[in-house]
Amino acid sequence: MAAAIGVAAVQTIIDEKMPENAAIQGEYLQRNLTQIAKKYPFMSEIRGRGLFIGMEFDDTYHKKAKDFCLRMCEEGLLSQPTKQDKIRISPPLIISRALCDEILEKLEKIMKTF
Repeated sequence: MAAAIGVAAVQTIIDEKMPENAAIQGEYLQRNLTQIAKKYPFMSEIRGRGLFIGMEFDDTYHKKAKDFCLRMCEEGLLSQPTKQDKIRISPPLIISRALCDEILEKLEKIMKTF
């Protein structure tokens, strides 16, 4: 029974082209987030693969990644601080372009006031 469930889950991932969507939406998010981050000197780098995205703060900035994550949570975004100066975000594989745009808007709103 467990094997059948696993096979069905993998088949759904393939049928719904989730890896392809992750690659497309991830590239879109990273490209646009990089452009937004350039406006804010405390952001030093945006990197990742697919929808597994890392944001890195300049190590001289006085605020910490966990503070930024708390602000993200207030805006309805989930994230994880991985060190004092790094944040990991990983939206679901089924994310739409509209939701990517919403994430970008909220991240820029946070950066403006951070």
